Amino acid sequence: MGTVSRTVIQRANGLNNAVGASGPTPSMPPIHEEFREVAEILFALQKQSAIQMGERTTGDKSESVLYLPTTGDNKEADRLRKLLSLDPSLSIYKVAIGAAVNPSTKGDTIEINTRSFLGVLFFLSQGVNVPDEDIESGKVTKTLNKDGETFDWNQPLKDLFRVESSARAPDNASAVVRYRGTWFYIKDNDLPSKSTFMLISQMFSLRTGNSKGHAPILTIPVSTN
Repeated sequence: MGTVSRTVIQRANGLNNAVGASGPTPSMPPIHEEFREVAEILFALQKQSAIQMGERTTGDKSESVLYLPTTGDNKEADRLRKLLSLDPSLSIYKVAIGAAVNPSTKGDTIEINTRSFLGVLFFLSQGVNVPDEDIESGKVTKTLNKDGETFDWNQPLKDLFRVESSARAPDNASAVVRYRGTWFYIKDNDLPSKSTFMLISQMFSLRTGNSKGHAPILTIPVSTN
């Protein structure tokens, strides 16, 4: 659940998950910290079997819902409620697709805004370790903090997706592509990145209607200047 939410969801109840990264590399750093905490809590609750997604039918209306432990029974669930501005008196919350700019005033709904498949590829492309000479020559956009220092995209993408680069063909690659004389690859022992790559491979297969024989093309972050 943690990998899926961090990859696919770009906003939930007013919390941003690097929204600007769903397109070409932004020049300003993304807001992502609180959403990252939400994703980590969801994964922790999943491991505890303390969270459940399901369907609830009222009359002829069916809706997706999320079940949480009663307030006071689980610290992670209580923290999740606070982050998402949820009513602590409830244990069942509606899950709806929408703009998700602001939390529900009733506190009974988790509204999420998802990335398009292209947006997912753009987001993950920020985890590509571009050679320093390409950055300095202006071939890619620099994302800068307020102090003028280069933003580290490993912050929102840590333990999610990382692509290394090398002038020579790597000998420990799980997936590799050569582009403009540089080898870009996922390390064979980088299990989180391999899992995420498998996820987007499945997403690509579902999108094309073919469950095998296809894989996404690695997207390199480019400048819009």
